[in-house]
Amino acid sequence: MFGSGWEKPVLSWVGNLKQLTGLTLEQYDFSKSAPSWIGNLTNLACFDIYGCNMAMPIPNQIGNLAKLTSLEFMGSDFFGQQIPVWIGNLTKLTSLGISGCSCSGSIPSTLGNLAQLEELEISDNMELNGTIPRSMFALPRLKDIYLESNKLSGSLEDIPAPLSSSLSSIILSDNQLTGPIPKSFLQHTNLEFLSLESNKLTATIEFSSIWRLKSLYFLSLSYNLISLTDDEGETIPLPLPNINYLYLASCNLIELPVALRYLDTLWELDLSSNQISGVIPSWIWENGKGNLQSLNLSSNMFTTLEKSPPLLNMTYLTVLDLSFNRLEGSIPIPVTTSIDVALDYSNNNFSSIVPNFGIYIENASYVNLSNNKLSAHIPSSICNARKLSILDISSNNFRGSVPPCLTESVSLRVLKLRENQFHGVLPKNIKEGCKLQSIDVNGNRIEDNSFGGPIPRSLGKLVLLHGLNLSYNDFIGQIPSQLSSLTQLESLDLSWNKLPGEIPYELTYLTYLGLLNLSYNNLTGRIPQGNQFLAFPNSSFEGNVHLCGMPLSKQCDTPGSTSASSSAPSEHNSLWQDKLYVILLFMFTGLGFGVGFTLAVMFESLWNHKQ
Repeated sequence: MFGSGWEKPVLSWVGNLKQLTGLTLEQYDFSKSAPSWIGNLTNLACFDIYGCNMAMPIPNQIGNLAKLTSLEFMGSDFFGQQIPVWIGNLTKLTSLGISGCSCSGSIPSTLGNLAQLEELEISDNMELNGTIPRSMFALPRLKDIYLESNKLSGSLEDIPAPLSSSLSSIILSDNQLTGPIPKSFLQHTNLEFLSLESNKLTATIEFSSIWRLKSLYFLSLSYNLISLTDDEGETIPLPLPNINYLYLASCNLIELPVALRYLDTLWELDLSSNQISGVIPSWIWENGKGNLQSLNLSSNMFTTLEKSPPLLNMTYLTVLDLSFNRLEGSIPIPVTTSIDVALDYSNNNFSSIVPNFGIYIENASYVNLSNNKLSAHIPSSICNARKLSILDISSNNFRGSVPPCLTESVSLRVLKLRENQFHGVLPKNIKEGCKLQSIDVNGNRIEDNSFGGPIPRSLGKLVLLHGLNLSYNDFIGQIPSQLSSLTQLESLDLSWNKLPGEIPYELTYLTYLGLLNLSYNNLTGRIPQGNQFLAFPNSSFEGNVHLCGMPLSKQCDTPGSTSASSSAPSEHNSLWQDKLYVILLFMFTGLGFGVGFTLAVMFESLWNHKQ
């Protein structure tokens, strides 16, 4: 039943359906009256509440539904209520879910009474704290326990061993748990899924204890305070578990575990944010017998690639992250058939990339080559990457011109070309429907290389743009008033160019603009007053010797200095209006900034009307 289509009298009537065995309520508002009539449904076996407003106390009548086997509260706002203790009375429950419900307090120990429980999910309750009741790990039929994304704390050390033999999945990630990982976890041979990431767990763990979990297919220990050591040497404890997902980020690893080479079923591997140095071995690309889908080796200290060809045959790869290492030589590009690919090689010392690399990234949505030592042209084959959403090649030595197709793309959202050696003019062939949200071409001034010419008026078509940075180039010509069409713009930086003329008054229409930098150009006339322009600091306009008016100290008191586009009726009146505006803002400060600002603007409007 959906709240949008049923009235409250209908819900009360449902309470008379004594033989009802299943009920789902979705998007109802119980903020004024609790659904106590649910207690009449004595034959109810399955009860689901999705996306409801549970501001009133949860009806304790639910605790009398002795035949209930499944109870799910998902995305229903409990407004800080605690998980009811009476849930422990529902001894026939096999499934219990309380997720995204804004619960507070702790998990009641009465849940240890649910001897028939097979699946328990209490997650995404950011105010749920306290310790985990130890009795839950001994429930005889419990298979899956999901307690992620809460604020649970305390040590797991005293969890009893052995665990319930039926337990196969333990997910405790994104909490505040402390102490060592329980030995009972690493001795539970039936364990298939173990996720402990993003806690404060400590101690040193030997890989051999992990490889003994022969049923394990998912393991995440990332972002704790643990250290992993490879105690096997060259001896591999065969057979290894059929692990598909292995996440060991920030585990104080100093070398690649030897057994890693022999994990034939690996699909996703994350060894990021460790201290692994030296060579990335060539066998890493062949992990999982060619079935590897995601490989993250970022934020380590790797320096070289062992005999790696420029093109890697990785048919199913979707994510490759080698960023923040010390890698040199040629960038390895995977040849993959995946339909959505993310590639990050940023912050290394790569000096070359295969020519016409665009041919091989046709399905890439994210490509980051920034902060390397690449010095090629951008090949026209980049136009083949029609799914590209983010392209960052900043802080390299790329040269030549920018392929026009990059501003013709209907998929590209972020384009970062800053700090290279590009020259010429920005492409003007911007199409309607272009989805670019951020353009950064800052700092392409290397010797005689820079972007020049006028700023394309066609940039005004980029109506989704949030950030535009054209600073440190050689742009000339007046600032196009068409930029006022960029109504979503939050940041505009045109500093350190050669832009002449007046600042278009239309730029005051950009009410989302939070950062403006027009400094160090050749701008003249009065700075427009209105909307966001009243809040920008002096530094936004400095270095333009012929600009005047607030916030600069230079007053517009010389003939011809008043901008026609500022709509000022006369030089004298405009100067007096600037001063009066400031006085009004201070006068109304006691009323609060919002009221004072509004009254000042109203006064300005009346002043202009009278003039």
